[in-house]
Amino acid sequence: MSTRKSFDDLIAEDADSTEPVTPAPPPPAPARALRSQDRANRPIPGLPKSVSPKVPKSGSTEVPESQTPATAPRRRKKAAPPKPEGPKWSTLERKETLLWPDQASGLTELRRSLQRRKRAAGGGGERITENTLIRVAVATLLEHGDALTGVDEAELRESLSSVLRNSGSSELRDS
Repeated sequence: MSTRKSFDDLIAEDADSTEPVTPAPPPPAPARALRSQDRANRPIPGLPKSVSPKVPKSGSTEVPESQTPATAPRRRKKAAPPKPEGPKWSTLERKETLLWPDQASGLTELRRSLQRRKRAAGGGGERITENTLIRVAVATLLEHGDALTGVDEAELRESLSSVLRNSGSSELRDS
């Protein structure tokens, strides 16, 4: 019958072995990094295939020389987005946001109400989601961004509300 070896003896034997130690493989890249690499390598609709855009690596603060603040392209107003080559969601970028509880529940109620009205009117078109409503709100905010004033959330919200009220009344006067 053989004697059992102690833990220290096993460790000592392992340290004496001449087997080469292979390093552990690196951990797999997170899915977010893989998606951003895929997005960076995806062709841009409307850009000739012979032109490859300079895309800084994820997390880099590097700005291509051709787009320094002095030469960066100006934001186009009311430009129609290019037609996606695949499903709409695959062309969108993920951006997380924090909402107040009443905003989240109000957004859900509004979505349900709009979806019911849409079905009652004959349906058709894409499904109205909470993300759809958020994109509409962001588009409106960006459209009137030049007129915003304020130093905090409440002042910015009041400023946007005022701009929307005034633009609505001026549109009524024009018609």
